[in-house]
Amino acid sequence: MSRIGRQPIHLPDGVRVEVAPNNVVTVTGPKGTLTLQVDPDITVEVADKTVRVLRPTEQKRHRAMHGLYRALIQNMVTGVTEGYRKELEIIGIGFRASMSGNMLELALGYSHPIYFVPPEGIKLSVRSERGSNPIVIVEGIDKQLVGEVAAKIRALRPPEPTRAKVSATWASTCGARRARRPAANLRPLLKSERPGGSAIFRQTCQADHDQRTQAQEGTAGARQAWPEEKKSAVRPSARVCACIGRTSTFTRR
Repeated sequence: MSRIGRQPIHLPDGVRVEVAPNNVVTVTGPKGTLTLQVDPDITVEVADKTVRVLRPTEQKRHRAMHGLYRALIQNMVTGVTEGYRKELEIIGIGFRASMSGNMLELALGYSHPIYFVPPEGIKLSVRSERGSNPIVIVEGIDKQLVGEVAAKIRALRPPEPTRAKVSATWASTCGARRARRPAANLRPLLKSERPGGSAIFRQTCQADHDQRTQAQEGTAGARQAWPEEKKSAVRPSARVCACIGRTSTFTRR
């Protein structure tokens, strides 16, 4: 931030900057007056239509505040000369916006209307044209306050990115993200449709069949090799479980 802090602030015609003993900076211009309390370690100098911000040391805290206060004073100068403006486009079925005196009246799909009273220093207006969505305009000389009010109005009905409507969003970045829908012509491929799938499927089935056959033959051979007294002990209700890679025999005695 030191490179920003070293840059001087040039004052346009009609703008006056005053620094009080308690380090309060007052900027007066055609649109109004703004004040800022500057940290005591930071020095603000005004000379020849130019404002310079100085820091005492190269500490990290002083370097950060150096660029911060220079940017804040520049925003104040821009605010009292040009002002700041935010536009919010209201998109949605049945969504409306209108001014009721000094209050902003919004219909955002709830069972009741919403009334928003702007703070001092903020001007609200609505631009509504036939065939287009209403636009809420937030204007003021304080950049921070304009952004805060616009964010509060937007938070009354946050955008829904996966649907086809957005309640309140910046006009420069409005538009809902389309919902993800699977393509109609996409379906899982069958084993026989995969490259080499039919041959691999037949080989797998043949290998399973061979393993089951070997397991059954091994079980039958083991029964024939039993002594006669063990054969007589096995009842016809014996269950044989042939698993791939192993053979288990369960008998009821």
